[in-house]
Amino acid sequence: FPAGLDTVYFCNSGSEANDLALRIAREVGHAEARRDVVVMDGAYHGHTEACIEISPYKFNRAGGKGKPETTHVMPLPDTCRGKGKARD
Repeated sequence: FPAGLDTVYFCNSGSEANDLALRIAREVGHAEARRDVVVMDGAYHGHTEACIEISPYKFNRAGGKGKPETTHVMPLPDTCRGKGKARD
């Protein structure tokens, strides 16, 4: 491991792994940006409360709470139809 990384966490699901990653980032991140997170639009992040809070497919739908100010959504890369599509 690189210096400073000396622990491995085994999780039983992607939801649990994403939730743990968020908790670790918020604990050890820069104080002014501990709540900020960048997510991919359309990505599945899991079904824990923390993951639902940052998931566009959840907060943008009917009954959703809307995007938190600290969540920054990036478009999925799509080289065929997306904004950054490849030129012929």
